[in-house]
Parts: sequence; structure tokens; C-alpha cells
Amino acid sequence: MSAGRCSIVDYNGQVLCDIYAQPDEPITHYRTRWSGIRPRDMIRAIPVENACNIIRNIIQVIYSFLLLCNIDGFGYLKKINYTVKNI
Repeated sequence: MSAGRCSIVDYNGQVLCDIYAQPDEPITHYRTRWSGIRPRDMIRAIPVENACNIIRNIIQVIYSFLLLCNIDGFGYLKKINYTVKNI
């Protein structure tokens, strides 16, 4: 697996996460024109496995939040809370 930069932005373009990830293999060309990555950016890069875990956790939180909003939009949370209180 290789990566150089992992970014997550919201609908409005606000950066939620921007991580430099050190690839498993040596970097042969930075392609800065397209990637925006410079050699000095990779000094603070984290291992790609750690970057994947961070990105995965953020996506799980976002997905859970969206699922919760979707359920609440249908009024299910009120029914669930009512059921739990009466048990």
C-alpha cells in the first residue's frame, strides 16, 4: 500500500483531516505540481498504516453521525428512547 497524502474535506471544502503518510517504498518523484507534496512535507509524515487507521476512524464517526441523523429524521430515536424508558 502506498500513500503520500490523505485528506478529508466536507461539502463546503473545509478540511477535516490532512495527513502526510510515508509510503512503504522510497519516493522516486514527488510530482509536486499535481500532488502538492514536497520533500520537506514528508519529514513529519506518519506510517501509512497509522494514516489508514486515522482515516478509517474519521469515516466511521462521520458514517455513524449520518446514520444517526437519518434515523432521527424518521423519528425513530424518539420511539427508541420511549421504549427504553418503559422497559
